Amino acid sequence: MSPEKLAAWCIVPFDAKKRTPTQRAEMLKRLGIKRCAYDWRGEHVMEFEEEIIQYKKHGIEFFAFWAGHEKAYELFQKYKMSPQIWRTLGSPTEGSQEEMISIAADTMQGIAARIAKFGSKLGLYNHGGWGGEPKNLVSVCKELRRRGHDNVGIVYNWHHGHGHIEDWRESLNIMKPYLICLNLNGMNSHAKPKILDLSHGEHDRQMIKVILESGYDGPIGILDHRTEIDTEIALRANMQGLDWLIRDYNEPGSAGKKPLKSQEVTKDVPLTKSSNLDVNRIPLDLAANPYYDSYVNRDRVYDFYARQALNREKKPETFPGLDGGYQGHWGNQNDQETWKDGRIKEMDHGSMVSGVFRGNGLTIPRAVSVRLASENGVPYNVVFDTDKMKFSAAWTGDLVSWSDVRRGFMQGIPMGGKIVELRDLKKKIAGAKFQGLYRDGKRVIFAWSIPGIANITYRTAIVENGIVHEIETDAPKTFSQQWSEKNVTTGKMGSGFPYAIDTLTLPYNNPWKSLMFLGGHDFVSDSRIAVCTIPGDVWICDVSEPNLEKLTWKRFAAGLHQPLGLKVVNGVIHVMCRDQIVALHDQNGDDEADYYESVSRIHDTSSGSHDFITGLERDLSGRWYFASGNQGLCRVNNDRIDVLGTGLRNPNGLGISPDGSVVLTSVQEGNWTPASAICDISNGGHFGAGGPRQGELGYIPPMLYLPRGVDNSSGGQTFIDSQRWGPVNGQWLHFSSGFSKYFLVLRE
Repeated sequence: MSPEKLAAWCIVPFDAKKRTPTQRAEMLKRLGIKRCAYDWRGEHVMEFEEEIIQYKKHGIEFFAFWAGHEKAYELFQKYKMSPQIWRTLGSPTEGSQEEMISIAADTMQGIAARIAKFGSKLGLYNHGGWGGEPKNLVSVCKELRRRGHDNVGIVYNWHHGHGHIEDWRESLNIMKPYLICLNLNGMNSHAKPKILDLSHGEHDRQMIKVILESGYDGPIGILDHRTEIDTEIALRANMQGLDWLIRDYNEPGSAGKKPLKSQEVTKDVPLTKSSNLDVNRIPLDLAANPYYDSYVNRDRVYDFYARQALNREKKPETFPGLDGGYQGHWGNQNDQETWKDGRIKEMDHGSMVSGVFRGNGLTIPRAVSVRLASENGVPYNVVFDTDKMKFSAAWTGDLVSWSDVRRGFMQGIPMGGKIVELRDLKKKIAGAKFQGLYRDGKRVIFAWSIPGIANITYRTAIVENGIVHEIETDAPKTFSQQWSEKNVTTGKMGSGFPYAIDTLTLPYNNPWKSLMFLGGHDFVSDSRIAVCTIPGDVWICDVSEPNLEKLTWKRFAAGLHQPLGLKVVNGVIHVMCRDQIVALHDQNGDDEADYYESVSRIHDTSSGSHDFITGLERDLSGRWYFASGNQGLCRVNNDRIDVLGTGLRNPNGLGISPDGSVVLTSVQEGNWTPASAICDISNGGHFGAGGPRQGELGYIPPMLYLPRGVDNSSGGQTFIDSQRWGPVNGQWLHFSSGFSKYFLVLRE
């Protein structure tokens, strides 16, 4: 009865959660169950293939299939699978015992022969009546094997076998040579109730003892079979019950208290969909939470802890979980629905996209893919490796084969077409340093320098006769504009006192369908603001009216590598990308960056899908600060990088005091991180993610834990350094990306 022999049964149509194939596979993986016997209803037929795919993806064996179906048989052969097929043995009503055995065998002979073609066994399934009697199951099995169908066996279910509790030892002995699965269930006399968790039946101890002493070592099924219970709770209760029974058998009395029944576990979950309890999710202070009724906050619970305090409860309730506790661990966000977004495919990125290139057998972490001129109506593209200073591949077709997984932010910039010949100049010198790139209209020119040589090398690519050529060129003297159109929106002045929040409306409807997922912002001047977007743009906004009535937006740059931080220094916009800190220079004053200068590339750039680099700050000494999911909290001074803090799980921004003496960042709840938190990195150290290291605890505790009812996804921080802020000057603001809120942080 080891865990690898367990198979989940009666979990698809019976699940109160009504899981999808993906959710079901994830659940089984969480539980450590490696096999599933798949029962189904008509509405599940269209999901058969997805169920198979998800089981393969999550390492679950598609162990058995209920009754049979033509669509399923086709899929089993397509995926080269041979699951057991379980079918109820019928109950003939006429004839002698020998005749009824023959009749019953006749009904099963065709299906036995059919499924043998793809290697499956037929399990004669007891479901009451003549066909559910152990001796009849054995007789029909023998008859079918006599006829040459050696792939036939018996699947016996305790929950259909209450009539054989008393003679269980004898029944098991005659069935054992033919058993291909044994499905267990808590057992009371007279099936009261019929479905019961293991260890809670009055006969469970004795019946388990019979199995353990019989030497049966085949598959064991554990089941749900109750539509009112979450299948995960039911399976876990049965696993715990089975473990309890085995430990009690091995050493009577040592197993301790029986595990909870699944119904009792359900009662202990504070707020579930079946509890019919309403969560008061409306904020206590509506003015302080103006976006509480926006779509993204549709299930957000506000002020849970404040209400606890106000009600002075003697025994505070457990927080109900993400999004009110109705949707389970992932809440109302998931990869299959809310995060699946293909709009990035419709976005006009321009002639250049930066990112992790994948294609032609290559993975280039710091890549720039460029759209070249078309030839005979065929679009050509080339990718430049900014680490190796070389063009690495050329192709026709789309510039990027965008994914719709998590809005297109996870898969990099995969090659979008068919490889063509690339002829490079082969003239490379070790130690070359990437200086940046120039944009002249749609043309992109790459620049790098050689140590000890004053001259800078300029290279671009062209198409001739279907072949892409690397060519030497000069730095452009003039620059053509690409994005002359401007978008006008209307802002809204805040009315709060003494502090107010103004709203600047973004240009969501723009000619390039540019997506406004902002990654950073800063002031260029009192009336000009710059923002960067995760898909790679930088926009500038001119505020021409004091009441924010007219906001004029213009695309300033595009094609950057997932920028998640922006800082203006001496009037120049600097952006923190995954591949570099880049300074954007407008050399002809047309409000468009012409030269993308590489300021620093000393940090690591991962090729992983979820390795972001966030925030960009600069202290009075000119040192840069940012947070890397891989390296940690980093400080860059010219060609030197100092990692100030490690063990930070998905840091999502940072804040520094003007002199850099205090550095804060945030971490997100997850592995090695029990709750989202604000961490004070000022003195360095390891903050826990990835496992313990030095010190008594193995990690440095955060400055402040943020329970998910306060901030379920933390952002960056800002130091208040203005006398206009009055008594809170010198303190900190923390921002929640999950709640779209800000908090005043009083740091001692």
